[in-house]
Amino acid sequence: MGDSSSQPPLGPIDSLNEVDDFDSADEPHVFSGDETGPARAVLSDVERKVISRAEERGIRFEGASVKDLIFRRSGDMHGDREIPRSCISILDSQLAWRTVDHSSYEGYLVPDLGFAELCVRFMRGPQSFLMRRVTRLAIDSDEGCPHSGSDTPLPAMEVRSEAESSLNSRVHLYDSSAACCIEISNVSPLAALCHTRRPVGSLGLGTIKFDFREAMDSGKLTKAVEALLQSLLYELDVRNGVVVNPARREPSYGSELRARRRVPGIAKIRFPKTGLRHEVAALFNFASSAGENRPLAFLSYYQTLEYFVPSAVRRESLRRLRKELRDPLFDNSNNEALMRLLRVAEGSTGAKESEQFRILIRECVRRERVVEFLETGEWGDYFTKRGPISGVEPLNVQNSSKDILEQVADRIYKIRNRIVHAKDDPKYVDAPVLLPQSDEADALVPDVRLIRLLAIEIVIDGQDQ
Repeated sequence: MGDSSSQPPLGPIDSLNEVDDFDSADEPHVFSGDETGPARAVLSDVERKVISRAEERGIRFEGASVKDLIFRRSGDMHGDREIPRSCISILDSQLAWRTVDHSSYEGYLVPDLGFAELCVRFMRGPQSFLMRRVTRLAIDSDEGCPHSGSDTPLPAMEVRSEAESSLNSRVHLYDSSAACCIEISNVSPLAALCHTRRPVGSLGLGTIKFDFREAMDSGKLTKAVEALLQSLLYELDVRNGVVVNPARREPSYGSELRARRRVPGIAKIRFPKTGLRHEVAALFNFASSAGENRPLAFLSYYQTLEYFVPSAVRRESLRRLRKELRDPLFDNSNNEALMRLLRVAEGSTGAKESEQFRILIRECVRRERVVEFLETGEWGDYFTKRGPISGVEPLNVQNSSKDILEQVADRIYKIRNRIVHAKDDPKYVDAPVLLPQSDEADALVPDVRLIRLLAIEIVIDGQDQ
């Protein structure tokens, strides 16, 4: 969400003292009883200005309590946004910034200031516990930091829970050679209002803030932030034992959003009749449980398919051998005829991995089910050359030179290679690794649905064996 305000931007530090201060001791009278509408609230001038600026960004004022102003974002299904009235002066100065949404993460950039704030999620434990653990870490040195001893820290909302008061602390890092400050602290009012997918709650929400203190274009700022972010997350994991992930934005790719519809099911349960090996069931169930980790789900479904490759190749070899033996012209005393049999046997079992995967799909998957999937799904241009996944086979049912099952096999195999082949090798330059946290990974849902269909088809085919 950008702000095209004509006012000059205010810095993340110095600007916080350049607005009308809101004194909680002089807090205006707040409505009570049945007086629940915003119009009933007595608001300060700063609060009214904030409400007006928020509405310009599509954020509706819902009301006020003694401690909070309550907002709701347009189309937001995740609940109201409660901003402490004690933080309204901070929010007022932040709303004057010209911000740009980060393209991949929940958060924003302020190119005019060289400032960024990204929301993070702590893994392997309660968010509040891990946030407290991080902010209690000792700091090597902050010598020369422009914020050292400053009474204008980087913007952050206070956590009101007395039991978690330590979450109001910050870990602030500075490096003179990088000319940048990095801070892990509670979410700022602007990020809480405009840039988080979920409400903050009483225990707060961790964010990482980057302050380069000089203007730079958004592209340069994005790259500078990404380099420091990945290094910071790696060292938090290796040095400090805390695993943190940046919170990624909801995918913007239109067909991806439609593809996230719930998989249809049958309302009537039955006594199980499908026979399958434990390994296959474990792989399939794990893939279905992988949640938002689309590359992991894709690989687990691929492993389900891979389990059946040897039997499919053997079946295809036997079919071709039987065809040769049933040929009325076959002469078992003729060396050339016997050599033909040998070539048939070697042709399948000695085939490249990609060709063996083609055999699996061709032998075990019903063509009409794949055609139905592609023609009835709301995929838009996802499976075309204009789709978001690069370096893979586009799918076209009308392609007369290559059957759709071969197209599907090649596409799935190439995606698998892009996920597992993280190699610094020039031969992979046209199809670099598909990272687990990337725009392509976020958009991968239709391919995950497709490979899931293939896995179901192959399990069905295996029932006859």
